[in-house]
Order: sequence, then structure tokens, then C-alpha cells
Amino acid sequence: MRPMIWLFLFFAFTGCAPMVVDLSSSNHLVDRQPTKQGGFDYKLVVLDRATEMKMDQKIFGASTFPMRTAEKPRETLEKDIARFFDRLTSRMDDGRRIVARIDRADAYWVNPGTNTIPIVGMFTVWASNYPFTFDISVTFEVEENSKVVHSYSFNQKIEILDGNGATGSGIEKSYQRLISNYRKMMFDALEVEFIPRYLSKPEPVHTPSSN
Repeated sequence: MRPMIWLFLFFAFTGCAPMVVDLSSSNHLVDRQPTKQGGFDYKLVVLDRATEMKMDQKIFGASTFPMRTAEKPRETLEKDIARFFDRLTSRMDDGRRIVARIDRADAYWVNPGTNTIPIVGMFTVWASNYPFTFDISVTFEVEENSKVVHSYSFNQKIEILDGNGATGSGIEKSYQRLISNYRKMMFDALEVEFIPRYLSKPEPVHTPSSN
């Protein structure tokens, strides 16, 4: 049983087509309109500088499998940032920018080392918890006339410790939970910590009245 499972995992994460995962169930965590916020006159720029992590598979010991999805985790992160700020900013003023620099966006799951122990692995592969992690590093810089005036960093490892890596459907559902958790954590932080502290609305222009 155990060799067959490992053959499945090997082909699923090295040779087969990437997994198509529907992440729409947590879209509402991104497509939000923060209370009493919006109408900021900034242009958003997203710079993706993240690199792809590699699989670390061991014969004995814990193995790390990057998520191989049709839409890569870094692409999901980039699109989410763009959608979130699209509801807040007018994107009209080149002199006022929010620059989001994605330095790391590694989503992966770990097969516990107990599953690789002969005999023991035959009984633990279905019962084990498989940790799923989304390791994110994004810096949000607020620019005024090409000068950085504020900087905010989101560096978090979002984890699901009770994921399921034994089957394809288990991996899909665990990844959906992971993305939902990341979306809530990061966009809650932006709404509470970043927006009220670092974004400002332009001063209204007063024109003299003609009497």
C-alpha cells in the first residue's frame, strides 16, 4: 500500500499536470470594502520577485512538497493584492503609489517522517496529519513623488497542522483552507494596520467663490 501511495505522490507532484483548485469560496475575504475607507488617490504597482521553491523528498524522514497548482500560489497572492486595492484606490495619480513587493510566496505541505518508516508507514499514511504552510513576505511601500514615505511588511507563515496529504482531494481541500486562512490574516492586517496608519486622502482643493 505504502509504495503505491508514494508512486501516486511522486507522479502527482513531478510529472502530471498541475492541480486545478477552486479558491472562490474565500473570495469574500479579498473582495471587501473596509468600513469608512476607500477613495484613496494612489496607483498600485505589484512587483513579484519571489522564486519557486523546490521539492525536498527523502526516502526516510519528512518530505516537503511545493503546491503544484494551475494558478501558482504567488500568482494567487498577486491577484488578491490587486483586487483588494482596486476597491480602495483610484489608480489615477502616478505621483502617489502603493508598491507591493512580493519577496516570498511558498505554499507547500509536509509528509511526516513516520510515513516513511517501513511497516509503520503502512498504518500511519492515512491517519497522519500533514502540515500545510503558506510562507509569505510582502512589503507595501507608500510613495509620494517617487519618495518612499511609509513602509509596511507582512511576513508570516500561515499554517494548517491537520491537513490531509494522503489523497488528491485531501490536498485540494487542505489548500483551500490554507488560502482562506492566509486571506483572512493578511487582509485583516492591511485593513486594521496598514490603511488607517499609512494611507491619506488628498486634501480637497478649495476654489475661491465668485460673488
